[in-house]
Amino acid sequence: MKIVVFGNKKTTKAFLENLISKNYKPHTLVTLDPSLRDSYGISGVDNKLIDFALKNKINIYNPTSYKLSGIKDYEFFNSNNFDIGFCTGWQRIIPEIILKVIKSGVFGWHGSGFEFPNGRGRSPINWTIRLGLNNIHHNCFRYGSGMDDGDIYETKNIKIETTDYISDVILKVLKHINDSSISVLEDLSENKLRLFKQPKHSFFSFPKLDENDGELTLQMNRSAAINIVRSCSRPFPGSFIMDSMNNKIRIWKMYILNDDKLTGKKDNIFYHDEKIILNFLDGKCFSNDYERVE
Repeated sequence: MKIVVFGNKKTTKAFLENLISKNYKPHTLVTLDPSLRDSYGISGVDNKLIDFALKNKINIYNPTSYKLSGIKDYEFFNSNNFDIGFCTGWQRIIPEIILKVIKSGVFGWHGSGFEFPNGRGRSPINWTIRLGLNNIHHNCFRYGSGMDDGDIYETKNIKIETTDYISDVILKVLKHINDSSISVLEDLSENKLRLFKQPKHSFFSFPKLDENDGELTLQMNRSAAINIVRSCSRPFPGSFIMDSMNNKIRIWKMYILNDDKLTGKKDNIFYHDEKIILNFLDGKCFSNDYERVE
């Protein structure tokens, strides 16, 4: 089976490793050339992905653009007669003209705290944590012409614990990505692949989150602030707060403070025992994983 994979991230490498371990080594990896990739600031990017693929004798195709919109890109896919594609760590819609020349289509994953068609769009897992939700409806689906609108292969409910940060949730999601991709390949080889349509009713989509959306203010409640920190921690740019001197302080993890010795302290931002203390609207939080940004 001639498999093509689209991706740029560390999760893409983990996906390739799983396919190889199950004797489904991809024929080609579609990934951005480093000179083009670095201009996009992709969170979780793997700078050694190409080296890994070449070491495992996987062909590399560097497209002319992230949107795969060049004539050279179409000609490449049209001439290669791929049987199936998988997309993970590729943050752009694949043009329909390319989807149509891949025999069984391209499969990808998308999940949020809302069932399809709701929750389409950008940064859905980050948004789910940010909103304080505790479950992801994680879909394996075949790409259609629009945004996350393709036919669904399967949906798995993934639990989010209150202590989970985005990196923890990514690991849970990756397990479903790995498992469901093998199921798709097995069903396809046995000619029993079955898909079902998404509902056609009205829906809402998430907008993209960027680094500026990680800003904290002391006028927030603690739970909202902690959810923001959890949602954009590593491998994303992280949350931050500006102190009284207008210095940016990056916060990677944060917890509710339950220390009676500090309850009378009225300063908005201060340091104690190598921790930063933040005095929010309804009480204090602390972080022992933070840094000042120069």
